[in-house]
Amino acid sequence: MRAKIEAGQSQLVEAESRQWQMDTLLSVAVTLGFLGAWLVAHSPWSAYAVYADPVMMVLMSFYFIKVPFIMVRNALKELAPVTVKWYRTRSVA
Repeated sequence: MRAKIEAGQSQLVEAESRQWQMDTLLSVAVTLGFLGAWLVAHSPWSAYAVYADPVMMVLMSFYFIKVPFIMVRNALKELAPVTVKWYRTRSVA
């Protein structure tokens, strides 16, 4: 997939690749979060184990907001020159 993205052939392939990355990262984060919560629950800091899930979700939310934002920003950058060019050809009458 990465070869097609670098060749600039498909934005859909790039979006699908990013979705797979986000899903994989979420799975890894959940696994590590459960492992961390289990370790903390069996330590002297067991009272803090209840905060493992909320902290993990806040951290993951930053990543899940960042990736789509960047993709939308890049798509808008691609559309901007087309929109300006179209507007210029229509306004000269």
